[in-house]
Amino acid sequence: MPVSGFFEWQKLDEKTKQPWYIYRADGKPLLFAGLWEGDSERENFTIITTRANEFMGMVHDRMPVILEPEQAHAWLRAPETALLAPAADGVLTAHKVSTRVNSPKNNDPSIIEAVS
Repeated sequence: MPVSGFFEWQKLDEKTKQPWYIYRADGKPLLFAGLWEGDSERENFTIITTRANEFMGMVHDRMPVILEPEQAHAWLRAPETALLAPAADGVLTAHKVSTRVNSPKNNDPSIIEAVS
């Protein structure tokens, strides 16, 4: 699944979480590993997660499986568990975003703008 980025919430204390926008450092789309199944009555899709790499570990203990283009082709041909590893160091970057992202009614480009 190609995406421009994703949100993750860092637990600051028992009541407070800080949302982060995570994306590729080179600006290219992220490619998530996923599974799909469907029939004439329903379709199901899930994004596969794995343990966090060092970078993501500052925010959360897990992350989506992020595939490089050559890995995505292999995943689509024949999913292999060997591909279900954390992204390599240096692939991702992130910045804090407003808690406006916590509500689905806020659906505009400003929700990915950095906040201090």
